[in-house]
Amino acid sequence: MSSLAERIVAFFRKGRNVVDAGSKLAGTLRKLEKDPDNEQLKGELDTEIEELLNLDPGTLSEVFAEPTESFKQDLGKTHQTWENQTASQVVQPLQYCKPTSLLELTAILNEAIGKGLQVKAAGSGHSYSDVATTPDLFVDTHGLDHIATSDQPITGQLRQQELKMEWSDEKMRGKWQPIDDLPDINHESSMEDIMKVRNVFQGNTALFETEAGITIHQLNKALEKANLGLPNMGGYDGQTIVGAISTSTHGTGINLPPFPDMMRSLVLATTGTWDGKVVSGSGCSGPINYYRIEPSNGITDPQLYSQAQDQYTTEDGSQIQLIQDDDCFHAVMVNMGTMGVIYSIVLEVMQFYYLTETRRLSTLDQTLALIQADPNNPNGVPAVMQRFRHFEFLVSPYPVDKHGHVIHMDPNEPPETYYPSFHTLHFEMNITPRKQSNFKPGTTPRNWISAVFGKLRISFKLLAFLANHCPKIVPRLVHEGMDSLVDENYVAKSYNIYNLGVDGDAGFANEIGFPVQAPSNSQFTPEHLVSAINSIHRVAQTARLQGAQYQTSPFAVRFVRRSSAFLSMMNGTDTAMIELDMITGTYGGQEIVNRQQKSLYQHGGRPHWGLEFDQLTGSNGLVQRLYPEFDKWKHVYDQLNSCGTFDNKTTIRLGFSELPYVRKG
Repeated sequence: MSSLAERIVAFFRKGRNVVDAGSKLAGTLRKLEKDPDNEQLKGELDTEIEELLNLDPGTLSEVFAEPTESFKQDLGKTHQTWENQTASQVVQPLQYCKPTSLLELTAILNEAIGKGLQVKAAGSGHSYSDVATTPDLFVDTHGLDHIATSDQPITGQLRQQELKMEWSDEKMRGKWQPIDDLPDINHESSMEDIMKVRNVFQGNTALFETEAGITIHQLNKALEKANLGLPNMGGYDGQTIVGAISTSTHGTGINLPPFPDMMRSLVLATTGTWDGKVVSGSGCSGPINYYRIEPSNGITDPQLYSQAQDQYTTEDGSQIQLIQDDDCFHAVMVNMGTMGVIYSIVLEVMQFYYLTETRRLSTLDQTLALIQADPNNPNGVPAVMQRFRHFEFLVSPYPVDKHGHVIHMDPNEPPETYYPSFHTLHFEMNITPRKQSNFKPGTTPRNWISAVFGKLRISFKLLAFLANHCPKIVPRLVHEGMDSLVDENYVAKSYNIYNLGVDGDAGFANEIGFPVQAPSNSQFTPEHLVSAINSIHRVAQTARLQGAQYQTSPFAVRFVRRSSAFLSMMNGTDTAMIELDMITGTYGGQEIVNRQQKSLYQHGGRPHWGLEFDQLTGSNGLVQRLYPEFDKWKHVYDQLNSCGTFDNKTTIRLGFSELPYVRKG
């Protein structure tokens, strides 16, 4: 072993910061850090050090140079504070960076690998967990918001001539069916008309490429200009699209997937190296690798991509290698920023469309009767979820009598006893052509909090004050708000229906997913969902009686198609997502949602990665039990984060990354 290698290993044992020329050397050093007596690793290190010493002196001076002033001035600012929407996560990183190109992002990653620093990319701060935090190089992705166009292409943009024939724009749009003669749709329309309209619009699809830091609001506007729209959406449009994808954000609709499953291709910049097959392209000479990642049957023709490799390079001349591998794609789809920085994405979208929505009151007994399996539908999907493209409902946390007084639930009585006393509110939506004959602008608020604001003419801060100082009024406020949301045949652009229109800091939520398919035959079953609803009601009653703590919002139940992403909450099963909302400032609000999450594991619940408030832990193999395909995900993670560049509190808390520990003597 050379004396230089001995010194480097010795420095590592003492915790010294070692600067290296590439990710391969960094990975070996990290392995030696954990296993300092491994002779095979020492031999590999000798070879890599010789390669390092043989580099051009000018290259070496760049590798070992201190951070330049241009980096500090152009890409990163010091003494900056970042916080998420609710200020539950606050960081003061070494550098706050806002790149506007892949080249600038590369400079940040080079700085990180050279100085042994961590990098974390963040979007709009809509996550309440520590998933988007780092104390080192914080990357604000909002500058990466350019749409891929022919006249202003983004780096590595997929060209039509490298797509497989069936995915070309000409082929896809050539299959579009006309919509001019389609019937208007409202709440009373026949199933035949509903399905006719739905099938035409959902069959009119296209691909759309963009940099990944664009917000959903910006994306919706850009899609509309191209006569396109997202197939589905969550209730908030301030998120970046990559933030929504990386945490498996979703809308509602049992036949509609979450955001990550709308993605057909992505470009990832990372300091790790994929050890599987690369369909096209060669490795980079520097420490940063660029991969276009797709499933094995991806949209790109690998032979044509290889022939046009000079078209798929970064600004510094590095090749963007093509990976078409199911495990790699399904792992990266939902990776919470732990495998690199997603630079760009290709989505499969559909023709721009309008929705008609009816919101009506019900009770829990009637609602649960609606969501029982229907043997006449594929996989037993309930009739209400076949009739309406989007179906969801709100549930009050508290049972009340006809006078609005809270009913005490006897734990010795079956939960069904109290179902008629729990108010629910149904949201039922379908696609409709926008025609003057059925166009009806909304006359009621779009969300529960806005409904209460309008009814009492107060701000959400004053509402929280009222709830905290007169807590017994909360159940009545909840019911009044739900009553105010009733509406019929409201018609609007799809994204205006999806978007609930509430300020990002007016409330917070925890969200947990429950399987609604039987493992044995994939038939719909609400068993886990019903047991979860019963548990939420019991926990709410305990908090009310023992501590006068109240849930200041109804909770929402949405239905989502299964996902192929290994760490999606919907992985492997159609899923019911329960969102436990709370008005910001609610006394004991954080404790309530944490208590609910803890109680819901025993009902098969998987917490939303961005909304679990740091309560999910890797202890006792919990993550592996939640996600059966975790080992496949971890295998990809170990490669793409081999240098530890994307470690943060989340990866440590969940046991994805390991902290080195050495004690002599």
